[in-house]
Order: sequence, then structure tokens, then C-alpha cells
Amino acid sequence: MAGDDADVLFAFTITELFALVVAFGVVAASLLGWTGLLDQFSRTVRLLALAFLAVELLVPAWVFYDVRRRGAVDDRVWIHASVMPVVNLLAVLAYLAEREADES
Repeated sequence: MAGDDADVLFAFTITELFALVVAFGVVAASLLGWTGLLDQFSRTVRLLALAFLAVELLVPAWVFYDVRRRGAVDDRVWIHASVMPVVNLLAVLAYLAEREADES
């Protein structure tokens, strides 16, 4: 991937990660009673949202770790794809299929 493209991709990745962390923080704060922003939603819905956001944050963390461990510098696009909510679950399956194909 070209340097300029990678820089733009990196900026989007950081922005998406920041948004996920902020959303996680808001939901967690509402569960702890630190904010009333989400009081209109039941505790169960907020717990499900927190679990969803936790998965959405763990997927890119694992992909980043795996890419770094393998030294696969060209796989930066997978890091970006793994950050996108909901899409990341499909992206991680595609990443694993490509990784398996590369190892064969």
C-alpha cells in the first residue's frame, strides 16, 4: 500500500477506534450511574450494548496483534476493516481466510 493511502487509512482507523471507545465509555458510565444519558433504555439493553462494543473493540485489537506478530506490513487494510462496527466480524473472517491461504 502506498504511503499516502496508508496515512489516510490510519487516520480513519484512529477516528473509528476513538468513536468506539467513547461509545463504550458512555454506555459503561450509564451502567455505573455516572450519567443519565441512556436511562431511557433498560439495564439489559445497556449491558447488551456494552458487550457488543467490547467485541467491537476486541476484534481490531486481536487483528492488530496478529498482523504485528506475523510482521505482515501489507495487511494494514485488515486493521482498518476490523475497526468498522459490524463489518469487522465479516472482515475478520476474510482476514483469517487470506492468512490461511498465505500460510499454505
